[in-house]
Amino acid sequence: MWVISSTATTLICSITGNIMKATSFSSVIDLRAPIRNGDSTFRPLLLTAEQRRTAVIARVIELYGEWFDSDGRWISSMTPPDPRETIWGVFSLLQGESTDVALANAILHRLEFEHHHPTRTEGEQASLFDIFVTNHTVQLLVEHGEKLEPSVREKLEGWARHALADYPGDRQCDYQFHGCNDNMPAKATLGLILAGEYFGDTAAVEHGLWNLRQLRDLLTRRGLLSEYTSPTYLPLSIVNLTEIARHARHPEARDLAAQCVERVWADAIGHFHSPTGTMGGPYSRAYQLDSTGHFSSMGCLLWIALGDRVALRPLDELSRKSIRLVHHHDSWISQVGVLSWIASCPLEPPAYLVQWLNGRKYPFHLLASAERGFEHSGEVNTTFYAEEDFALGTAEGDGWSELQSEMYFLQFRRNVPLYGIEDLRTVYCRYLINDQRPGDRKEDHMLRSHGIIHTVQDGRVALVLSRPSLSLTETDLHTLKFSIILPEHFAAVEKIEVQDGHVFIQDGPVYLGLRGLNATDLGRKTAVKVEQINHYRIISFFNAEGEIRRFSQEELGLTLNGFVSIVGLRAEETWGDFCERVKKTEVLDYHHNGSRTVRCKVGDTILGMSYSVALNRVRYRTINGRLAPRPEWHADGMPRESLPFFTDPQPNSLELPFEHLRVIWAPKDKWGIASTGHREVRD
Repeated sequence: MWVISSTATTLICSITGNIMKATSFSSVIDLRAPIRNGDSTFRPLLLTAEQRRTAVIARVIELYGEWFDSDGRWISSMTPPDPRETIWGVFSLLQGESTDVALANAILHRLEFEHHHPTRTEGEQASLFDIFVTNHTVQLLVEHGEKLEPSVREKLEGWARHALADYPGDRQCDYQFHGCNDNMPAKATLGLILAGEYFGDTAAVEHGLWNLRQLRDLLTRRGLLSEYTSPTYLPLSIVNLTEIARHARHPEARDLAAQCVERVWADAIGHFHSPTGTMGGPYSRAYQLDSTGHFSSMGCLLWIALGDRVALRPLDELSRKSIRLVHHHDSWISQVGVLSWIASCPLEPPAYLVQWLNGRKYPFHLLASAERGFEHSGEVNTTFYAEEDFALGTAEGDGWSELQSEMYFLQFRRNVPLYGIEDLRTVYCRYLINDQRPGDRKEDHMLRSHGIIHTVQDGRVALVLSRPSLSLTETDLHTLKFSIILPEHFAAVEKIEVQDGHVFIQDGPVYLGLRGLNATDLGRKTAVKVEQINHYRIISFFNAEGEIRRFSQEELGLTLNGFVSIVGLRAEETWGDFCERVKKTEVLDYHHNGSRTVRCKVGDTILGMSYSVALNRVRYRTINGRLAPRPEWHADGMPRESLPFFTDPQPNSLELPFEHLRVIWAPKDKWGIASTGHREVRD
């Protein structure tokens, strides 16, 4: 059972006027009583979002006091944080007492500029712009500038001015909302507007406004960001847009940022599944900590906003003697930093969205659209279906499925009611090659998928099709397989059986049936294999396994794989009845002239898809003979008319704020601007 301190909630924070100040983290926790299984984990009495935020800040202050000496030197035996992670923690220190503020200044005084990502060109290496460090510096100056010592402020102002540049800088053309990683243009827009106002650069502010109008355009034609429902990156967009809405002096910037972040909140709240305490899929850009449902940025943000209905309790995890969850790059320090940065911004979803969540009935449906840019350009359609015990999400049309998009994601509670993150099970898929496996540290940051995935879903049934990536032609390969992965960090799957080529799973209240779809045999030892590796159960449908060889694009383009996924419930049928029902699934699967057609019948549900395998173009996706719906936004209990932008389109101008389209990391890329607004342009 949880032990809640009898300490009054007033000890969580001291209140001066309307400002809540962080006090000692230990003052809000009963340090005497272990919580569960003998582990020294304790739970603060945190009733509001502001109390949770303040407690996070207090914990980060304690940790930074242990890791740094009073002169700002790193004294811990752990690997020191990079500049981005260091600044994340400084946000908490600057909200503490005078000694904490002094430590923040000492750390910043010693901090040296460093690019977060490896630089790709000499020009990038020589620059003093970094999309993270530069814009976090802008945020620090705007929010806490008066707490900085003059020399530190002058140093950070020197860093922050680089936000106003274009090669590189926040005006660089790749920091647009154009179908890619939206968190980057969200940071750049913060830098342009807030740094523009700080330094008196009106052109930068106007450029930032153009960015916000471009985002409004995207959210007028689509239901979701291009980084839709990403547990890592959606929170970053939420924080950056919220900071613009809080601090911008320009009224349009404030209002437009607030409306945009309202739409992003609708994605997060719409996909949040209260019975499992986790935001459901599908996910754009998922890392292993997201796929496992562990220490994700979204879990941290939602816990601060919604409290203990969220399965992840980050303060509990930061009080444990040992790390038990998957972290980014296996770095506990990095997770402390990002939690600190998220907590630095008062984040509360709009009240009407929380009311929508609180009144949610099951089954629940949310279908929406997003878009992908550049070489993967196209429309993305997402489906989210939830009942009390589970939630299943799929995505179709996302070319990033061969990178890190989670195209199929099932979550369910192993115990009812769900106690915490220990009772959450997730299921996801990857097209894996050679010796790839989760849990070996090398792959625990991002278990990359090496295949294109297509889906069509109706409720509990999903058709999931795949082929290996055509870019593998220069890779020595001995294994090609389409794998379904179940993390087992807290408990093994109760029962798993292979019967007649089908895989059946029983776990908690849920059954899962997987029927493999005629995987192309390129020389393999077995068609299906179930393995227990590290803390994961892996079910694989093999295309190849054996000697090392290389495959041509034609061979890879005709390498077929896939499965039908069927969810059942123990409360509705016996294990034997479920297995027999799944075995009665009818499947039509054939390919001809580069095109694959698959239809499957599960009970009264018939799913179908026909697509060009190598070219990755879909001819049709059907549910019971009709084209699968592709709405911009359709969610039970939240009509599109209730959300900003859908009913009042206000298209951006035809002006382009860029004088050129060069990017520092690829200076030789071809580009051109033929005309912009009333001007003819020659590049």
